[in-house]
Amino acid sequence: MKIFLLNLLFVFIFLNLFAEQNKFVYESKNKRDPFLPLVTETGQIIDLEPKETSVLNLEGIVFDKSGESLAVINGIVLKKGQAFNDYLVFDIKKNEVILIRGSEKITLQLEKELNK
Repeated sequence: MKIFLLNLLFVFIFLNLFAEQNKFVYESKNKRDPFLPLVTETGQIIDLEPKETSVLNLEGIVFDKSGESLAVINGIVLKKGQAFNDYLVFDIKKNEVILIRGSEKITLQLEKELNK
């Protein structure tokens, strides 16, 4: 029984070491990330050609745990999956919004106001 447990422990340690060595890391090499969508949920095609960055101002977030969150960017109310200029609203979190343009992800942080 002790030999069986020792063999089992040896196999477990070997498998863990083997798994650590074979972790996959995606290297884009300036190519499009294949895990980013090409179309929005409404069927709009996402422009993959990056254009010059315009000023994006995250003005507010209405966060909903069920996934119906809204973000106000440059005065426009947007939800997840909507296109905005050259951007796609990829995700809306409690204090940030993640946008996609071309092959890049842009994270807009909600600024905290100081009470005076």
